[in-house]
Amino acid sequence: RRQAIVLQAQGSTRNGSVCLCALENVMGANLELFEDLGCSEVVRLQDYRKTPLVNDLLARFSEDEILMTAAEILVRRTKTGGDFLSDPGKACEIAKLRLGTQEHEIFGVFWVDAQNRLIDFEEMFRGTLTCTSVYPREVVKAALRKNAAGCAICHNHPSGSIEPSQADRMLTDQLKSALGMVDVKVLDHIIVSGNLHLSFADRGWI
Repeated sequence: RRQAIVLQAQGSTRNGSVCLCALENVMGANLELFEDLGCSEVVRLQDYRKTPLVNDLLARFSEDEILMTAAEILVRRTKTGGDFLSDPGKACEIAKLRLGTQEHEIFGVFWVDAQNRLIDFEEMFRGTLTCTSVYPREVVKAALRKNAAGCAICHNHPSGSIEPSQADRMLTDQLKSALGMVDVKVLDHIIVSGNLHLSFADRGWI
């Protein structure tokens, strides 16, 4: 028997929102993720502490662990789709789940193939509350290891602001130059904080 917890996130689907549902297998605590509003038992994120099932789930898993698991499964399911970056919202939702609530900066990369199909999402560097060191050489090595044709880079701002700093813009240019040497395109730079996100591609900055 399975019941569902709905994690409501902003996005664009046929319903006008993206519902990331972490399923708890009552028999085995096996978390899965699906995008479906047809669940028989669902609760909104702001109400989820009111149900005994979710209280039991949170007694065994932290909120961060639940969100991380949801993001991992969403990445796995997205790999089977088509053009991942045709809708920047997909990458933004995963980035928010993986990085949005973290208390230190994390730099990650969505690797895609020549048809922009998702190869993998990789957390590459972790930093402090206000910054993280990113090494272009290591990013290039990772691109070659993944046999990627393009990527969308992302990081979080624990401060709550999603506006890019001058350092963020410089990093984007540095990575475009470094990855361009091995014919890998930087297609977006996403900044997240909590449930907020900013896409360089959406703003026409990349």
